[in-house]
Amino acid sequence: MGWSRRRLPEATEGDRSVRSPTEYGYRLLHYRDRIKNRFDTAGRAMEAHYGVVSARYYRGFWNDAAGATGAEVEDIGDNFLRISRGRRRTYVTRHMVMLDSFVGRMITDNKILTHRILAEHGFRAPRHREFNRDTVEAAAAFLRDLGRPVVVKPRSGSGGRGITTNIDSEGALHKAVAWASSFEYSMIVEEQIDAPSYRLLFLDGRLIDSVRRESPSVTGDGYSTIRDLVEKENDERLRAQPVTSLMALKIDLECGRHLDRQGLSPASTPGSGEQVELKSVVNQNAARENHLVRDHVHPSFEALGRAFGSVLDLRFFGMDVMADRLDLPLDVTGGVINELNVEPGLHYHDLVSEPSLRVPVGAQILTAIFDGPPPPQD
Repeated sequence: MGWSRRRLPEATEGDRSVRSPTEYGYRLLHYRDRIKNRFDTAGRAMEAHYGVVSARYYRGFWNDAAGATGAEVEDIGDNFLRISRGRRRTYVTRHMVMLDSFVGRMITDNKILTHRILAEHGFRAPRHREFNRDTVEAAAAFLRDLGRPVVVKPRSGSGGRGITTNIDSEGALHKAVAWASSFEYSMIVEEQIDAPSYRLLFLDGRLIDSVRRESPSVTGDGYSTIRDLVEKENDERLRAQPVTSLMALKIDLECGRHLDRQGLSPASTPGSGEQVELKSVVNQNAARENHLVRDHVHPSFEALGRAFGSVLDLRFFGMDVMADRLDLPLDVTGGVINELNVEPGLHYHDLVSEPSLRVPVGAQILTAIFDGPPPPQD
């Protein structure tokens, strides 16, 4: 396949330091980011440290849940736990449980397929288009036709990896595509929804919890740069007892662009007490940025969860909603279902700003497993 060398329009203000690349240049950006990911030894070391924290946290999480349900826990190695009560037993590893089929997990991990199923059944989802490294023009056409900012994501994955928001020019689009495609060949571009992010958790057709997830931020001390503050935040997260986050806070493309829109950069020095929002993607936030809102959720959301669960025969999943508020239906607020997860991060419902108001999510999951039907056989 030949490469077009047509030059695209110049980047707009948010990308003033980088000229919009040709198709050839885009491919160079893609391979640059792949190499950067492969040889980022410091980043890999940081991820390893957080992996230890995550494994330790979830061992404690499931021990507490088992204790609350009269079950016993056995560590069988490699971060797998066997949890038994009477003649019933199940296996968990970190946030993953045996309530739903592997096929169901694969479907919801595929953002393109999930959007297609949502649309087919009349659920509100963002306008979007699928594309890959060889069909980037489809994403550029979507941006032009939409006439408003978009988001680029890898087709699958979790944790906010490879996602860039607020893309408003073709120069920014090609940078985002290069970043996302360093994780996966196929991608999705969707309309940007400027609204708070909520995670709704469903179990057997019931809404058991809801959390508003704010963007990660740091607070200035008057002399440290944002880069220094991020490093300090990561050190504090790794040492914190109790745990405050299971993910490293990273200065990546999304962070750099988000800071740029505020007239800042990683080298900027915020004033003492000044709070700086680092990115729109919320996955790398901490407990102080997760707020319980289950008492402010309209009954229509439970009906939505029940309906979607029946479409894919799912018992347990998380629904990510973008909406101005949850006390009104989505068709009133104009909000959308952004993503669905059959393996939702349970820590978002445990590491919260109001720990005394937490619900025993782990205990409810084990009760559903031990008192319900056997897990599906793939």
